[in-house]
Amino acid sequence: MSESLDLSQLDREQAELMRLVDEMTAEPDGERKQALVKRIAERSDRLQRLCEDLERRARETARDLRGTFEVELTAEQRAEVKARTGVTLEHVTVEDEGGGLVAAMPSMDRAQILTLAIEQAERQQRDEDARRAAQAELARITDELRRDAPEQVRQEIERLLDDPEFRAAFEPPRRR
Repeated sequence: MSESLDLSQLDREQAELMRLVDEMTAEPDGERKQALVKRIAERSDRLQRLCEDLERRARETARDLRGTFEVELTAEQRAEVKARTGVTLEHVTVEDEGGGLVAAMPSMDRAQILTLAIEQAERQQRDEDARRAAQAELARITDELRRDAPEQVRQEIERLLDDPEFRAAFEPPRRR
């Protein structure tokens, strides 16, 4: 395969294949039609190999632009996030499974970053509020059951409260 393979070569190969298909469709002679079918099959195989080669080389040179990235906030952005949400953020973590944000990142302006940071801070605040409410409800129910429940239920409560996985549901996620 030529290292100078490009999309225009691929277009030429595809155009030639289509020309042969048109020629075969219009051909009334059976023998000539069979010969054209054979040429079409050969061209089709060649086109497939060229596509596979081009795709392989594109994968080798392409950067994977999906995933998670972090952007450090400016002092002004940190102050604005704190003022609007009550949350202190040093950086915003962006989940980008499609790769569009990573690609746009170099041209993204500060207002867009601030919007992402505020959204993250609001999510964190909602999660923390929900976690506090769950902890308070767990404490209330636990106290009530410890006081009023039969011994077997009290023992089950103690077992659950000793389980690290159960307790983890009520604790904040660990920071990286």
